[in-house]
Amino acid sequence: MKKSFDYFAAIQSQGELVDQALMLLAEADLFQMERMHELADECISLRHSVVDAALSDFLPPIDRADLLGIAAGYCEVVLQAGWALGRVTGREMEAARLAEMGGILRECAVLLKGLKKNATALLALTRRAEGLSCMDGKALEPCFAACRGLTMAFEGALVKNI
Repeated sequence: MKKSFDYFAAIQSQGELVDQALMLLAEADLFQMERMHELADECISLRHSVVDAALSDFLPPIDRADLLGIAAGYCEVVLQAGWALGRVTGREMEAARLAEMGGILRECAVLLKGLKKNATALLALTRRAEGLSCMDGKALEPCFAACRGLTMAFEGALVKNI
């Protein structure tokens, strides 16, 4: 059965949205809260599209549960970034770590399409993300935790599907 929905494009779009959300968070500008909400809405809409399509499409070689977990993970990162933005303004930010995490998550989405071919590179990215943590400890840690959780979903997909 031919797939009618481009799952990989949707996941890549979510990766780009997360990267944008983490960059907004790094800027710590409350005037960007409306844009953060827009990014969250877009990410959630893409997740709904992935779920709706996955319910009817035949999806080898990537497991449905893996795709749904990754799509949900991207939503969680954007939501946590929005939550953190309201709490970090005026404090020292970890812009470099947030930018690195955003780049990792965007690149993971790109590598998912050629999972077998890109296995080594994807695994290296997930390991890099594991080492990124928050020095702030309170406002940003849930966002970093959501990012690390998402990279674990990519790692799980890798282990199950190659």
